[in-house]
Amino acid sequence: MSFWNHRVIHRYYEENDTHSYQIHEVYYEKNGSIEDWTESAMEPFGERPSELREDIRHFIKAIQNRY
Repeated sequence: MSFWNHRVIHRYYEENDTHSYQIHEVYYEKNGSIEDWTESAMEPFGERPSELREDIRHFIKAIQNRY
């Protein structure tokens, strides 16, 4: 693994024709191709308010890069 970031993952559930959008950590190879991503969606987290704020900024960036 070379680097990672937060990305919006879209899932379509054919059985009930619904969609969901969640933020996951995505891991990349050195060449930029996707290596893996977290199975479960991420939640904003921080041990201090400033860390939580920074994590939320990463989530917002993931949404802005998607749409």
